Amino acid sequence: MTDATSTTWGFLRETKADFGASIRAAVRGFWAGHTNEFDFFDSMMVSIRRNLTKAWQEGAAEVGIRADELTSEELRGLENMIAGQFPHIGGFADAIEAGSKANGGLLRPQVARGRMWIARWDEAKMKGRMMAAGDIKLVWTLGPTLAHCGTCLKMSGKVKRSSTWLAHGILPKSPILRCGGFNCKCSLDPTDLPMSKGRLPGA
Repeated sequence: MTDATSTTWGFLRETKADFGASIRAAVRGFWAGHTNEFDFFDSMMVSIRRNLTKAWQEGAAEVGIRADELTSEELRGLENMIAGQFPHIGGFADAIEAGSKANGGLLRPQVARGRMWIARWDEAKMKGRMMAAGDIKLVWTLGPTLAHCGTCLKMSGKVKRSSTWLAHGILPKSPILRCGGFNCKCSLDPTDLPMSKGRLPGA
């Protein structure tokens, strides 16, 4: 195993659970008044960048692509996803401050809101795998849950190339799903089924 490979897989050993722990720590510290708003922003931005990068690389590794083999297009896709998270931190900070311990608020609602950020791990991993896998056919497979949102039901069984799914922007675990994505267990899986005719439906 080369040094580059060792470094890559050492980087990937940190998991979604680590991402969750870092988000919860940032929320708890700011809610309790142990850190200020600047510290919260810094912690969130560092954690989002580090962990979404790990997730993306993990997805690519599942189809045999190492971190140092990602194309410029894949790296742009990762950067766009990371950058898309940053504008939402301000609203999260405002909510935590308004419901802080000093203001008589409870920690639980803030931690629950943090789960929406943690769900982006799965989305980043899926996008990283999809881009690294090339333009293969993928079918939307409903996850093992008792109920599914309207978006997932409409997409169920649809078969399109990876590039079409990415361009469409509606993916399993995405926040634009009617269910919000954070509890979504659906997946896009390689398939030999015939391509679905027509355009994909909206959310």
